[in-house]
Amino acid sequence: MLEVKKPEKVDIHLEYDPTSFGPVSSPDDIIDVYLQTNFGVAHFGASKKITEKQKQEVANDINKIYGKLLNQVSENIN
Repeated sequence: MLEVKKPEKVDIHLEYDPTSFGPVSSPDDIIDVYLQTNFGVAHFGASKKITEKQKQEVANDINKIYGKLLNQVSENIN
């Protein structure tokens, strides 16, 4: 997982509850997070308190879920 600062392009937009990554008491407590995954740059909003471990978990989940989807599509085509 590599965090991307100011990406030119975002490939995946995710909907997460920002409070699932830490406390949020105002809109200023929410940041945009951009992660490089095996399937492009993913974007989601998160609490400023998000940890590197949480970012890695999100990237791992994206890679795992999208990988499974691609395998299923490939199997159905063949």
